[in-house]
Amino acid sequence: MAKELDTFPERPGGRRIAGESFYNRFLDGKIWKLKRGEDFHCTTESARASAWKAAKVMGVSVQTAIQGDFLVIQAVSETGDSR
Repeated sequence: MAKELDTFPERPGGRRIAGESFYNRFLDGKIWKLKRGEDFHCTTESARASAWKAAKVMGVSVQTAIQGDFLVIQAVSETGDSR
């Protein structure tokens, strides 16, 4: 019989990058350098795309830079100031 759950279970290998609390933490206007394999578990390009999508949902813009296995992100206002 089907059972309703309150939360989605964690996936093996770590947290999901698309989680709302993940982006609430990192799209706060500060500059963050995230490391693949520690802070997210997908390709750096996928993490960047997820950050853009989450920023749109949150009503902010985001600037990003890929540096090897690192993703640098910062939420910014429409005028270019940090959130």
